Amino acid sequence: EDHFALRAEESGALLRAASEKVEQSVEMFGFTREIKNAFSPEERIEVMEMLWEVAYADGVLHDLEANLMRRLAGLLHVSDHDSGLARKRVLARLGQES
Repeated sequence: EDHFALRAEESGALLRAASEKVEQSVEMFGFTREIKNAFSPEERIEVMEMLWEVAYADGVLHDLEANLMRRLAGLLHVSDHDSGLARKRVLARLGQES
């Protein structure tokens, strides 16, 4: 809501629509393709940064989360370098070491 300046009703509607789409899909390529095609390279890096925030929400990066982040970066055409920098920015905001 804060990042995209959405009202609670708008974010709730988006979450409901996303949940319905996810239940109808067994793969993430279609979702990442939409982001890749609609967002600039800089915006895709911002998406990766938001995803890193989710991955670190519990304060721990699990192996499966790290693997998923690598896969998402590849599907979004975000380099390992840029994804790593996004991760470091998140860790810095959280006060954690990289």
